[in-house]
Amino acid sequence: MSRSVLNEDEFYKKVYGGWMGKNIGGTLGGPVEGEMEVLKLDFYPELKNLPLANDDLDLQLVALHALERHGARMTAKELGQEWLEHVFFPYDEYGYALTNLRRGLIPPVSGSFNNPFVDCMGSPIRSELWAMVAPCAPNIAAHYAYQDAILDHAGGEGVYGEMFFAAIESAAFAESDRDTLIQIGLSYIPANCRTALAVKDLISWHKEGKDWLEARALVLEHHGSDNFTDAPQNIAFTILGWLYGEDFGDAILKAVNCGYDTDCTAATLGASAAIHFRIKRRLHHLQLMP
Repeated sequence: MSRSVLNEDEFYKKVYGGWMGKNIGGTLGGPVEGEMEVLKLDFYPELKNLPLANDDLDLQLVALHALERHGARMTAKELGQEWLEHVFFPYDEYGYALTNLRRGLIPPVSGSFNNPFVDCMGSPIRSELWAMVAPCAPNIAAHYAYQDAILDHAGGEGVYGEMFFAAIESAAFAESDRDTLIQIGLSYIPANCRTALAVKDLISWHKEGKDWLEARALVLEHHGSDNFTDAPQNIAFTILGWLYGEDFGDAILKAVNCGYDTDCTAATLGASAAIHFRIKRRLHHLQLMP
């Protein structure tokens, strides 16, 4: 990327947009998480004008606290200590990582030892924070994403997923072209990893004129997993929403209607697209804005 200048007002709007987009997407996808068939949502269920609770956001607040506490040189080691003090989720990769940390294992071993969930979505959904603390600097955002992801996904696709999204979201503070943003994200992960292959195949199917349902079926045929939280298929569904969506609302609906890890796919797409779209201009009709 060329050198960019980001003024304070624009930075605030994009951070606020990303936060709101994360809540909007997570609230849409949360109630149907784990459904593995094609869904038919056309808007939100009845809400009380509040976003749903979401561990995807909670863990980023823990990471923000670690960054405030330890500063810019923070590494996975400091993040691990923060988890020991503040994280109590027993689920999947979180539970395995916490067990390993309590045994005295430090990252990346805490994220790899005896952990069957290294390829899953627990870390890709923590990407937005690193873009917000390193706007217009995808290399720095990807570095922080790596430090975060190896805590509970070392050696797996979860690491690549978080780096991919962090780079996209950081670049979106300056870059306005969607396809360029996706290519920037791909440039920070191995070209032959499962995540990159799934995204590149999806881009090809989109260019060939496949509709979104055909593309979804092809993702599952070539990159699918019986584990609904497996990262490559869900990352592809996130990008599917972005490629096929006619606007912000349609994009997150298509991502959710692909099924699988729906709170993660819609929340990450909501944040990424909101940074890209500038949420104040495009999302006021969703009535989750103050």
